[in-house]
Amino acid sequence: MRKVIVILLTVAFSLSIGTTALATTALTNEAASVQTLRFTAINSISAELNIDSGGKAVCIGRVTPQQSSYTSYLQVQLGKFVNGNWQALYTWSDSATGLAGVIIKGERYVTSGDYYVRVEAKIYDSSYSLLETVVRFSPMMSY
Repeated sequence: MRKVIVILLTVAFSLSIGTTALATTALTNEAASVQTLRFTAINSISAELNIDSGGKAVCIGRVTPQQSSYTSYLQVQLGKFVNGNWQALYTWSDSATGLAGVIIKGERYVTSGDYYVRVEAKIYDSSYSLLETVVRFSPMMSY
């Protein structure tokens, strides 16, 4: 009887390991598909923040559209964590038509704290109809 119980437990344990492996594979594949973003009008978008030892924050935002007839509008914000809330400090914006898109580089001196860059891109077609809006954040940096 004891031998039968040991065999049943061994089989049950073996089956649970196989099921866990399949579930892990399924979750990994699902997570990979969630991270693959498809844009309808934007080819690429990025947000960058660098703060040097002197406190100069360099904020960079980029967007490129998928078609040359599209107009790209880009807004870049430098934000800071203040009293438990994120607060926009400075804003730069620009727009352009064509595949080159828009690149904005803004610079400001900052005091100690936690900072981020927020980039918002809007793409319009040749009739100035809004096709897509996407927001990206840089990783937070402390100074």
